[in-house]
Amino acid sequence: MIVGARRASSTAAAFVLLLVTGFSGFPASASTSTTTVSPPKVSVANLQMSVPDALSGCSIFDGALSDSMQGVLDLTTPSAFVVNRFGRPLGANGPITQSELISVSPQVVQYRINPHFTWTTGQPFTGEQMVQWWEFSRRQVGSAAVNYRSISSLVVSTDGLAVTATFSLPNSGWSSLFRDMQIAPRSTGCSLAEVLREPQLGPYQLVTLTNDHAVLVANPQFAKVTGNTPIAQRIEISAGGNALITGGTFAVMSHRYSQSQLQFISSPPTTSSFSVASSTTERLTFSATRPQEASVNVRSALASAIDRASLVWKNVGLFNPGIAPAASSLFPQSSPSYPGPIGTPVGVTTTTSAIPTIFQPSTGQLNDCGSCAPDFLRAAGFTPTASGWTGPTGPLILHLAVGPTTEDRMSAAAIATSWQHLHAGVSMQYFSTEVAVLGALRSGHFDAGVYHLPQPLPSELASRWAVGAQGGSLWTGWDPSALVADYQAGLGTLNSVTATASWKAIDDAIQRNVWDRPLYSLPNIEYWSSRLPLQTASNVVGLLDEFLNLTPASLSS
Repeated sequence: MIVGARRASSTAAAFVLLLVTGFSGFPASASTSTTTVSPPKVSVANLQMSVPDALSGCSIFDGALSDSMQGVLDLTTPSAFVVNRFGRPLGANGPITQSELISVSPQVVQYRINPHFTWTTGQPFTGEQMVQWWEFSRRQVGSAAVNYRSISSLVVSTDGLAVTATFSLPNSGWSSLFRDMQIAPRSTGCSLAEVLREPQLGPYQLVTLTNDHAVLVANPQFAKVTGNTPIAQRIEISAGGNALITGGTFAVMSHRYSQSQLQFISSPPTTSSFSVASSTTERLTFSATRPQEASVNVRSALASAIDRASLVWKNVGLFNPGIAPAASSLFPQSSPSYPGPIGTPVGVTTTTSAIPTIFQPSTGQLNDCGSCAPDFLRAAGFTPTASGWTGPTGPLILHLAVGPTTEDRMSAAAIATSWQHLHAGVSMQYFSTEVAVLGALRSGHFDAGVYHLPQPLPSELASRWAVGAQGGSLWTGWDPSALVADYQAGLGTLNSVTATASWKAIDDAIQRNVWDRPLYSLPNIEYWSSRLPLQTASNVVGLLDEFLNLTPASLSS
């Protein structure tokens, strides 16, 4: 049985800047109260936060859903349960009070319902709505829909207080089901207006939402049913910047420190701080819809030409010597299953023979080898001329789509310099979200994209490559048929070690074919008021969840 706190973090994360002048929390409970309770008085009137990722308005079926937007959805929508920052499932102290795996052959999961919750429209939360959500979700595309399609039946009990899901095949992704469900499902796009219009049922209600600003207020109905009132009555979130908020009670999560932040952190004894690798990876992804990048040798030339050690040092190495060039497309450096070295000294570039491949089976990684790049281009049919390389697709001119953050632009500038040293022409275009970058790659108008991705569970990220044309957001045009067997093997086991071996096989295939070039895991730099009994989190979702588990008694004066 899995019962417990309302929310916990997913494994996706970015450098996130959170600032808090007040906040809220729910104590964990074994079940939801069935009587109306007068909730206790809130401790803080307002909680201020600043996060680096834009609030795109994406739904859970859009693979590019940002960590920040996931955190907002976690606060405003009901869930069965989610995984915490250690990958362990936790129950949701809300409308779905209990989630239990009651059989493994066949696989059966049962959900218990608290009938006293109502949506903001006044409609009660029911098992029939869970069935409607399942029927809607299984028709969607992308990784979030894959696990819903593995349910063969979903049955509501006679008393309406239990919903039983039977699976057609074993499915290790069952713990991600019924997360952030909606009563009136919207489209899979990223409309901010649609998010505001949809009914809500969570600890908070969303009252304002733009790409860079959100305001949430405590949901009084949620508090009355549970008897647990959030510490903060109001949460104000600023997104896409590195604001410095130092007054009241605060918490900050960021990709990098500004000089003003460093000065603030080093001065008052009332501030705690920590730095660790996050679960967000800065990456370069190639488009398979461009004729030039159809050649693995061209992709290998462009990937090997990048001096990632130098890139890490320039971007994050000054304050984060433990950040290393990335060794995986599916596992961030913060993951316990990360296959590469952690904290490898930067400034050292590995070289190897360029032919036949830059992928090293012994390490499962792509080597950096600038001197090898010309050999790959020649193998692809390119010849050097006075004006640069010319090949079967014409001159080597690269169009690079760049994400919205400082890290994206710094990494793109370094990559462009490396390619110019290779005598390739380079042009860059900047986009406001990583969603737009991925769309540009799929459209065939750009050769490659530089962006950061808060990484979900390896199974979810692997499915975006394996389901491919069925709607995975990382789909670039590559035929993923070779990955299907490994994906099904990983999804069909409840043994985490066996599953990890399948995800690693997919990871190796992605890098062997050089569709993705992971650059480095972004650091998580956090600081917060010492009166908050916080632990470090790998993403925005984790930090928000930790606030929800705090109680007034846990605060120091």
